[in-house]
Amino acid sequence: MIRQEFSKPSVGSFVDRYRLVAPTGPDMVRRKAKNLTTQSRPAVWLVRGPQISMMKVAWVGTVIICAAVAFASLASADPTPGHFVNVRTPSPPMRCEVGSDDSDGAGPNVVCQTAGFPQAPMDPVPYPGWRGDPSVLHQDQAIITASGQFSWRTANLGQAPPGQPDITLAEGQTYQFEGWTIMPTRDRITFTNDVTSHGMAIERDYSVKPF
Repeated sequence: MIRQEFSKPSVGSFVDRYRLVAPTGPDMVRRKAKNLTTQSRPAVWLVRGPQISMMKVAWVGTVIICAAVAFASLASADPTPGHFVNVRTPSPPMRCEVGSDDSDGAGPNVVCQTAGFPQAPMDPVPYPGWRGDPSVLHQDQAIITASGQFSWRTANLGQAPPGQPDITLAEGQTYQFEGWTIMPTRDRITFTNDVTSHGMAIERDYSVKPF
């Protein structure tokens, strides 16, 4: 005979562990599921005899599978190797990421990174009397979206993903990647979105002109 006792819902908890409690009578085993996911805590089961209900095993398995699917969906929101490329520009020399989507919801964008853009704000601002090189304090990323939104940021593009090495651009050639047209010349490099015609030009002195 199997008796189910359901505890009240408890929001925001996580699966911690299963713990066996010493038997309280002949052939009685109490298995307590402690701190189980999201919206409710599971049943506390009193099982008489050596057999465990297959319905309960199936129910626990379903919960675990649903949680795995949910986390997999979140992970798939990140850009994949098929959605962006990393390029290295000849003039000015820097590394850029050209993408057709963005996990933050910004849409297609281009991110270019160098040691620091002279136009960009300092981050952090130097304290009074600081005598170091101010160029290293300027934010190091220039970002343009397909909608024309421009911003500065201090971050790191990171290494190229496996099987997707950086592409080195050559002066005088025109490239098309992920919905963007790239035109490197001796004096500047220009990124233009093929749909909206928004983009940015970065000059040899690292001055940035969004359009």
